[in-house]
Amino acid sequence: MEQKLSRRRLMQSGVAVTAPLLAGCANQSDDSTPTSDDSDGGRTDGDTDEQSPTSQNSSPQSIHITQGNSPLYRLDPLQDPFAFGRRILNNVFDGLYEYGDGPELVPVLADGEPEVENDGQRYIVEIVDDAKFHNGDRLTAEDVLYSFVQPLRAESLGSGDVSMIDPEGSQVVDETTVQFDLEFPYAPFRTSVLPRLIVDKQAREEDPEAYNSAPIGSGPFKYSNHVEGEFIEIEAWDDFWGEPSPNLSSARFTVTEDDASRVSQLLAGDTDMISEIPASAWERLENNDNVQIHYRDNIAYLYSAFNCNDGPTANADVRRGIWHSYSEQAYIDSQYPEAVPVVDKISPVPQPVLERWDLPVEEYRELQTVEYNPEKAAELLDGNIPDPWEPTFVSLGEDPFHEYLSARLRGLSEFGLTIEPQIQSYGIPQFNDTVFSGNAEDYQMYSIGHTGGLDPDSYFYSLFSEAQRGVPGGNGSYYGDEEFLSKIEEARRMSDQDARRQIYDELIREVLEQAAHMPRQQIGNNVATRSTVQGVNVPVHPDWMLHLTNPINNVSVSE
Repeated sequence: MEQKLSRRRLMQSGVAVTAPLLAGCANQSDDSTPTSDDSDGGRTDGDTDEQSPTSQNSSPQSIHITQGNSPLYRLDPLQDPFAFGRRILNNVFDGLYEYGDGPELVPVLADGEPEVENDGQRYIVEIVDDAKFHNGDRLTAEDVLYSFVQPLRAESLGSGDVSMIDPEGSQVVDETTVQFDLEFPYAPFRTSVLPRLIVDKQAREEDPEAYNSAPIGSGPFKYSNHVEGEFIEIEAWDDFWGEPSPNLSSARFTVTEDDASRVSQLLAGDTDMISEIPASAWERLENNDNVQIHYRDNIAYLYSAFNCNDGPTANADVRRGIWHSYSEQAYIDSQYPEAVPVVDKISPVPQPVLERWDLPVEEYRELQTVEYNPEKAAELLDGNIPDPWEPTFVSLGEDPFHEYLSARLRGLSEFGLTIEPQIQSYGIPQFNDTVFSGNAEDYQMYSIGHTGGLDPDSYFYSLFSEAQRGVPGGNGSYYGDEEFLSKIEEARRMSDQDARRQIYDELIREVLEQAAHMPRQQIGNNVATRSTVQGVNVPVHPDWMLHLTNPINNVSVSE
């Protein structure tokens, strides 16, 4: 169950704690001015909010939600694969399956589980017969099929997620039945592909540009208004076909990237909910009688990846040298107060998924734990980097880890090395334009987050496959020889889970031993709300973190 933390909860082992992206996670300065309700009331309410999801309020209720990173303002879910936009769109659109209270999927538009035929190469999904879109159009199997195959035909950013679907063989059986034929048997299809938002085919085809600025979905909220770079507003749909009906009458989503300002807005009552709680403010918010923290371990993966294609970091010894140049525990201690729940990441596949697959978590932890040894770092780097070396480190949003690592690398001057890292932080568009090229001039290391599903393929294919090289949000490390890449393809085409487990074990060990990625410490999914906000549930998937109305929870705001 989602937790509302009320006291120190520092997790250094057990279920992995992750974060979708970088912003707001590190111990940045919180200089917000105390307000009249900034008390140290010492909250001890640690129980999960058990409010029924059933709609109970008839009076208008609005909520103001402030995120730490800006969405792309692409309001068509087939065009925006990034978390900060998806969190909003998940209220406007429905999926065939959505994340429930834990690491499992529940049917929403689907009427039960899919039927699997042809040795895993065909999935037949029945959908509910009473779903409709905000414009009154009935939601049919035609809309479902279109939502899956259109990204392939358009070769859009999200096409890699559905690349195993055969768009010609897949078909509408009848108005409530869709048949997905696959190019090959794909075992994770149920957990990694079917949880997809469904668009109105006719409305989107008639005017794609209008659909991207004023989307039409089937969810409990409908689009109301937005100003790019400022806000997005949605309002409750009175004729929502499903249950429960929203408690809220409207919701306004804004962005405040500065951590201290976001916290100040919450404490002053200028916003009802913030995401990406800064570590420096965690204990302060936790001890405030007017604030509740909602938290859950998640299935996201935060990492720093090396450019293994070009430049000095294509050499494994250089990558290992960088690993040995800093102490991960010292970094955690310097950035995260004790009150913050922090867990180190141990592999490209998050620990909850490793545990579901019965993979050797502790063995990976040992492989990932690299000794802080600056002398060894200098030995590995000496002769393998130019003098001086000015590697470019790029992050999505500000990442204090880059500053910390850079200071340690500069400190290797005592061993005769001159290293002056160049640090760049970008928003999503510029980050995508810079990273993923494979060129050393653009980057030697980059940091970002990735959220897959409940299958290791949703991490390895996106982050390491040859098909995802150069794809924004995909594979910018270019790591792997022919054998490594073929194992990724082989595993995703197999139905034998034991055989797949063996392959993923080999892949994880290689990534860690060759230091292609540095898995990073993370905080799980979290939001902080005013105490007047009830019915909040934080799921395991970061994209669903701001889901306001569903069978699990129904957010409301009291006076």
